[in-house]
Order: sequence, then C-alpha cells, then structure tokens
Amino acid sequence: MKSTFLIITSFLLIEIVPISVLFFSKGNIKSVSTHQNIVHTSTNCEVSLFNVNNSNYTDGKIYCIKIFKNKMNFEVTKNPSDFDFSINSNFFASRPLGEVIIDKKIINKRVKGGGFFSSKNGDFDVTTSNRPSNVEYSSQTHLVGIRNGELNPNVLKAGWSKAQYYRILIGKDSKGNLIILHSNRFALISIKDICKVGKSVGMTTGLIFDGGVSVDVSITDGLYSHSFQALPTIARKFKKNVTPPIYIVGNFK
Repeated sequence: MKSTFLIITSFLLIEIVPISVLFFSKGNIKSVSTHQNIVHTSTNCEVSLFNVNNSNYTDGKIYCIKIFKNKMNFEVTKNPSDFDFSINSNFFASRPLGEVIIDKKIINKRVKGGGFFSSKNGDFDVTTSNRPSNVEYSSQTHLVGIRNGELNPNVLKAGWSKAQYYRILIGKDSKGNLIILHSNRFALISIKDICKVGKSVGMTTGLIFDGGVSVDVSITDGLYSHSFQALPTIARKFKKNVTPPIYIVGNFK
C-alpha cells in the first residue's frame, strides 16, 4: 500500500508541476539577461545560457545551443532515440501540422506559409516560405519569428504571442551554424522574448516550433550532456498522445 501511494503521489506531482507553472500573468515583472554565459564548448558545438528573472522565480534559463557548420548530419524522424541531438518540432498531436519528409518520402503534406527545417546529404537549411527542392528530410512550422535578421511583426503583434510558455526557436546565423534556443522549467517567456534573444545571438532566420509542455530537447557531445523535457517521459506513459510525433535529430560526424 505504501509503495502504491508513493507511485501515485509521484505521478501527480509530475502532472501538476508543468501545468501549475505553464504560464505567468503578463503583469509579472520579468527580465532576460543580456549576458551570455558559456557552459560548454568544443569543436562541434557551443552551449550557453541567459538568465531569466521574474516576480515568481529567479532560476529561469534560456539555453542557446549552437551546432557548428558541417559538424553534424541532420535528419527528421518519428523516433529520436540513439541520436546525439534531438528536439521536438511539432505539438502533441496524432499527426504533424505541416510538411514532413523522411528519407525522401512525404509523410505529411505542406501547408501554406510558415517555414522549414530541411536537410540533404546531412546538411541542413532553415528557410521561410520556400525550402530547397529535392530534400531528403523536412519539418514545417507555421510560425516565423525572425526573417532576414529582423523580428517578424506579423507574429509578435498577435495577442497569443504574448503568453508566457516554454519556448523553442530554431534558426541559423550568417556563418551557417544551427542555433537552437529553448527555455527551462522556470523560464516561461513570450515569443517576443525568445526572438529578441535569437536576434542577439545572430540568427538571420528563426522558426518557432511548438513550445509549452511538448518541449523535448537533448544533446550529447563527448562527456557533456544536456536535456530538458517539459513533460517527463514517466508522465507520458500514463497519458495518450503526449509525445510529439516528429523530431529534428542529428549525429556528430
């Protein structure tokens, strides 16, 4: 009986924590540090963070993962296990919400607008509206946060973009590096917040893939390992349709 109680209690805590801190009121005092603290660097990638403070929590972080050009082979997959890098690129849903191409096969048709993460021969691209032709892998989002190095006003002026959630921004810089930004457990931020950080680290194109409780990111580079799941794997086992159907993944060369 005692062990059963502990299991049920643990599950309830896992369920309650993400929901209870899913968003803050817009009136909370919040600031994102302009100081970029590097926590890992190698010939493959660099991981750094920005502190986020608000009136409720003071341990918020925005992680910035920079994967250097030509250091990783990229794919799109339904199964993110056994890769050096993975990040969800879709909502919790039974099927993707935009184009998905896996190994040259169209898994889901494209929708109008938005942007694309695509790859061919292992090399990636992040584009808006039109993606390169004859790609091997592709994952589409309907939201573009940064275009030509500037914040996209069409997205930022929307009322829903001001809500404070876990966020993901995936893009590239002028040197051809892939940049991934994501918030941690206590950094619930608006789309504008994370796009401003993206611009500050040199993103020329930035795509907003799903945030909220579906954020799922992991990277391993030698002895360094970093991961964050807004809704932990153990909690997903007790609920249906709470695993993103599509991931962007890669292995270091």
